[in-house]
Amino acid sequence: KNSGEEVIIVSSGAIGMGAAKLSLQGKPSDIATKQAAAAVGQCDLMSIYDRNFAEYGYVSAQILLNRDVIEFDDRKTNIINTFRALLDFGAIPIVNENDSISTEEILFGDNDNLSAIVANLANASLLIILTDIDGLYTANPREDKTAKKIGIITLNSFFNIFNRRNHIKFVLCSCKRHIKQSQFFFKGSFLN
Repeated sequence: KNSGEEVIIVSSGAIGMGAAKLSLQGKPSDIATKQAAAAVGQCDLMSIYDRNFAEYGYVSAQILLNRDVIEFDDRKTNIINTFRALLDFGAIPIVNENDSISTEEILFGDNDNLSAIVANLANASLLIILTDIDGLYTANPREDKTAKKIGIITLNSFFNIFNRRNHIKFVLCSCKRHIKQSQFFFKGSFLN
């Protein structure tokens, strides 16, 4: 943002923050408790974004989305216009799925899907997905201690390897999703 770029953030954490504030033991499993935790946590989450961005002179804005924004043209147009207006005002939209009214946790699938959808809606020139995995592995490093980290790999090389499933099998944990989202973002369609 300081370099003049327009920024939209797709965030998570509302359910976790709400669960902590409600003194729940772990992540809730039933829908009603998840929704309640999301409603409580979303307030704290936005408060943190608002306070931290205000220190740098920026205004943050909350956008809670449901899947209907991509299923209905009028709603898609409305959210595109809202993003454009917020960016024109210099605000930083903070986007999350509207978990407090969602009846399934997998409306968008996860924030990787949501971020790719938002990037397309906002006509973004760049999508950056942050993850807690420190690279691409030959197997899920959380489950397989023999997993080996793969060095630098281009997106095209990855797609070539990924598509040769009979040659090299990858268990990519969240990395597979990240690559699928990057392909969706750049080509507008998901891998098969």
